[in-house]
Amino acid sequence: MKAFGNPDEVGAAAVDYLRVIGHLAFAYLWARMAKIALAKKDSGDPFYVAKLATARFYFSKLLPETAGLIRSARAGAAPLMAMDDALSSNDDPRLDALALPSGVQRLVVALR
Repeated sequence: MKAFGNPDEVGAAAVDYLRVIGHLAFAYLWARMAKIALAKKDSGDPFYVAKLATARFYFSKLLPETAGLIRSARAGAAPLMAMDDALSSNDDPRLDALALPSGVQRLVVALR
């Protein structure tokens, strides 16, 4: 595993993996709510119709984000660390005159 050789790998993937786990937890909860709403939708209560519509929205629009998050987590630390190197190697004296924090200066340089 890459994480044993480079601790940056863990940090680079952590947020993506946490978001995937969050989506999986919500998917489980929405599946349970949808099961109940399906059983009660013929009661005429608009609450259950709305619950099913919201569950369909979650499963069709939000849960698919996990595919991209998994790809991002598997990309590893290299793209993230390369950006840090690129930002720190661009000193621009014009930015010093603005008295911006160094992190903001690096961001401005990277966006040019």
